[in-house]
Amino acid sequence: MAGHWGNLYDDEDIPAGEAGAMQVVRDVIFAMMNTKVRPVQRVEHASAAGVVRAAFEVLPDLPAEFRHGVFREPRVYPALVRCSNAANRNQASKDTHGMAIKLFDVPGTKVLPDEKDATTQDFLLVDCPVFFIRNAPDYAVFSRKALGAFRLSQAPVIRSLPAGVGQLLQLLYLVPTYLLWHPHEAKLLMQLRKKPPRSSLDTTYYSSTPYRLGPNAVHWIARPQSINGPPPLIHFDDPDLRRRENRLRAALVSQLRQEDVAFDFCAQVQTDREAMPVEDPTVVWDKTLSPPRKVATLRIPAQEFDTPEKRQLALSLSFDPWHSLPEHQPLGGINRVRRTVYVAIADKRRELNQVPRREPDVEWLRREWDGASD
Repeated sequence: MAGHWGNLYDDEDIPAGEAGAMQVVRDVIFAMMNTKVRPVQRVEHASAAGVVRAAFEVLPDLPAEFRHGVFREPRVYPALVRCSNAANRNQASKDTHGMAIKLFDVPGTKVLPDEKDATTQDFLLVDCPVFFIRNAPDYAVFSRKALGAFRLSQAPVIRSLPAGVGQLLQLLYLVPTYLLWHPHEAKLLMQLRKKPPRSSLDTTYYSSTPYRLGPNAVHWIARPQSINGPPPLIHFDDPDLRRRENRLRAALVSQLRQEDVAFDFCAQVQTDREAMPVEDPTVVWDKTLSPPRKVATLRIPAQEFDTPEKRQLALSLSFDPWHSLPEHQPLGGINRVRRTVYVAIADKRRELNQVPRREPDVEWLRREWDGASD
């Protein structure tokens, strides 16, 4: 195993053909990228409710098994949090919803060689405790079929119809070509299609794939400290926020104009390697075998974040689970796919948008982000 922790955790099992499968997934995502518009958008999690300022407060007096990496000692890390839809640009439609957290001012050498001196640590979570694909070879099979569905939806006659028609046709394409032949994946894929929450800050998020916590494997969970009612309806001067497809952005703007929000950030430690596998993220880790333990508080203060300046700055950001200390290195095949794919896609998007590759630091956060007009 690479990284500072050597073979203290050695439960990863790389299947035959994984490297080639990773390239297939990468090539499919490249093929789905719209390079004709500027700025070039993300292929996955492209529709953002917003990127907001936050603080990540590590708890004092954690047990020794949790005191690794950013949790080694109690302190507060400045942070940015991005809430998003996974696939559907219409935020009123069913989809998977993501929360990406970027900590700043994190000392220590990072996992990615090209960013070993970066001072950020990312955590990526979604509102479902599992992923729908077991490993890279299976992901490559699905990706090829997904590309066929995507190309069907991009036909000129289809693009002239309402967006929902194209999405329905993609699903109809996948039924006979993939879903009928892969019932386990089909069932999980349907579970990932959730109704939009009342607000991006009123739902629980899961890492769905495992990570190191020192010598152990863990899943991360972020759960809101209180479930609020729907953000009060207010009048938006911006007509863009009144559009139904921007529902989650409008809700986030409304909520953070009126209140602070906090999440419990928890670690669920692997206690049974058979029942809580690293190489199969389609398996839910049983909370009765290992109750999640709170290790930090994510605080998101009331703020005005939805400005043209901050939306522009957000385009230069990339969130990647491999922006990481070795103590929190991603584990398992799906995360190994992410290592290949996320870096390649982020580099391509930056190249096309003429944005230099550089992880932001705390000075960028204070000078550029906090300095952007509110």
